[in-house]
Amino acid sequence: MNKPNDRRSKLPQPELRFLIVDDDETSVVMLTKLLVKLGKVEALPSGDELVAKLTSARKDNAPFHAVFMDLMLPGRSGLELLKLIRKEDRSADDSTQVRTPVIVTSGRSDMSTILKCLDSGCDGYIAKPAGVESIQNELIRIGLIDGLHELRP
Repeated sequence: MNKPNDRRSKLPQPELRFLIVDDDETSVVMLTKLLVKLGKVEALPSGDELVAKLTSARKDNAPFHAVFMDLMLPGRSGLELLKLIRKEDRSADDSTQVRTPVIVTSGRSDMSTILKCLDSGCDGYIAKPAGVESIQNELIRIGLIDGLHELRP
């Protein structure tokens, strides 16, 4: 229950769109439960359709505000997909040249892996299991929410 002097935002916020790319159903369910509080959430079990999904969303004038992507996916690796996403961002034929924020979620937390992801163009990195606070902090850091939003279940 919010008290009258509660500082959390009470004004309507624009609905955000998130895409989760992960083959682990538990991770997808957990992320979805948190992100649905901020908007619409879609999920893909692999990266096979990822670039087409992002391109289609952009052409429909409904781009995703952020992608949460596992690093270890069936088919193409997360690093390969990151490079494809950045290539698509650069070749977008719209005038806005929107860069899709990508937050990698991975069970690997060694510095070498994190640096490879950053070098490949990710905007954030969360080690699994992803906690509420780490997800919220990344969304604040990339500017999608302010510190007044509460994601706790």
